Amino acid sequence: MTTPRPRAVDLATGLLLGLLGLAAVTVLLTIVRRDDLILNWAQGHREAREIVARQGLAYLKAEQPIAIPQFVPVAWVLWVVIACLVLVLLALFRHGHAWARWVLGALVVLIAIATGAAIRIGAPTVFEILAWLSLLLDAAILAALFRPAVGRFVHAPA
Repeated sequence: MTTPRPRAVDLATGLLLGLLGLAAVTVLLTIVRRDDLILNWAQGHREAREIVARQGLAYLKAEQPIAIPQFVPVAWVLWVVIACLVLVLLALFRHGHAWARWVLGALVVLIAIATGAAIRIGAPTVFEILAWLSLLLDAAILAALFRPAVGRFVHAPA
């Protein structure tokens, strides 16, 4: 007889899918607000800041006298890789594999660390708000993943 799946497993699943959704919104905003990200980056880069002040953002983007970070492809590839990893691990976790719970937990901690670094560099406000929401989701996911009922579920005999 199999152990019934606790509600915390479904909660963790929903929260992880919510985190992927929030990350997808962030990728879309990266596409839409690319200029804001470039301007934000330029403020911390002396040479880029001078070019923007003298000749404007359009010149910096068109002529690229210095390399501009490619935010959009990086965000897109990162989201695809993380989404694929989370979806595979979720399938294994929902079938009771204890190691998948630990890997999901470690992945969420790494996402939280990366999100904290993004907050620290002073991204545009909309990205900071999304980052704080992500940190709240990260904490809720970890709380759901490591509830005692989930531990009993993943350690139950098959």
